[in-house]
Amino acid sequence: RNFLIFKNPDSKIDTEVQLPIVEFYGVRLFGIADIILTKPDGRVGIYDAKTGARKPFHWLQIALYFLMQKATIRSQGLEMPKLFGLGLFYCDGKKQSDSICEKSLLELKGDDALNKIFLSGTKSKLKEALLITSRNELPEPQASLNNCRFCKFKKECPASLKDEGVIIADDLI
Repeated sequence: RNFLIFKNPDSKIDTEVQLPIVEFYGVRLFGIADIILTKPDGRVGIYDAKTGARKPFHWLQIALYFLMQKATIRSQGLEMPKLFGLGLFYCDGKKQSDSICEKSLLELKGDDALNKIFLSGTKSKLKEALLITSRNELPEPQASLNNCRFCKFKKECPASLKDEGVIIADDLI
């Protein structure tokens, strides 16, 4: 937080912001943004601190936080904010100096930051996933080695294809 205050002394910085529940395509999302930075001209930045490994879905999380923020503002009839930037701080959970925080910050700046996260096809895949999960009944599982290999329910699922680690080759040279 101190690093962002130093870099943006004229901005309003809110921490641990509980976002209202927002429904996207029938799925209710909630979250707590670590930092929402608002520039004097109304542009908004969303920042989150993470410990542990860098994961691609962290970007999706803060992008959704911004979309939730936009939906909240729209519901209040206020002017839509432009995006200043999205950022992730990766730390080990211990108190760190501002220089370490600056080095650990990954940031996408500008109003097009969402387009850098939602690459072609990502928005439609996310919409499809939200529409599927909002149904009262989920579709039947489509068992395949690829679908079942990483599924956390494969042990309990009767339709799961069990990969025994054996590679079967039915052609010889």
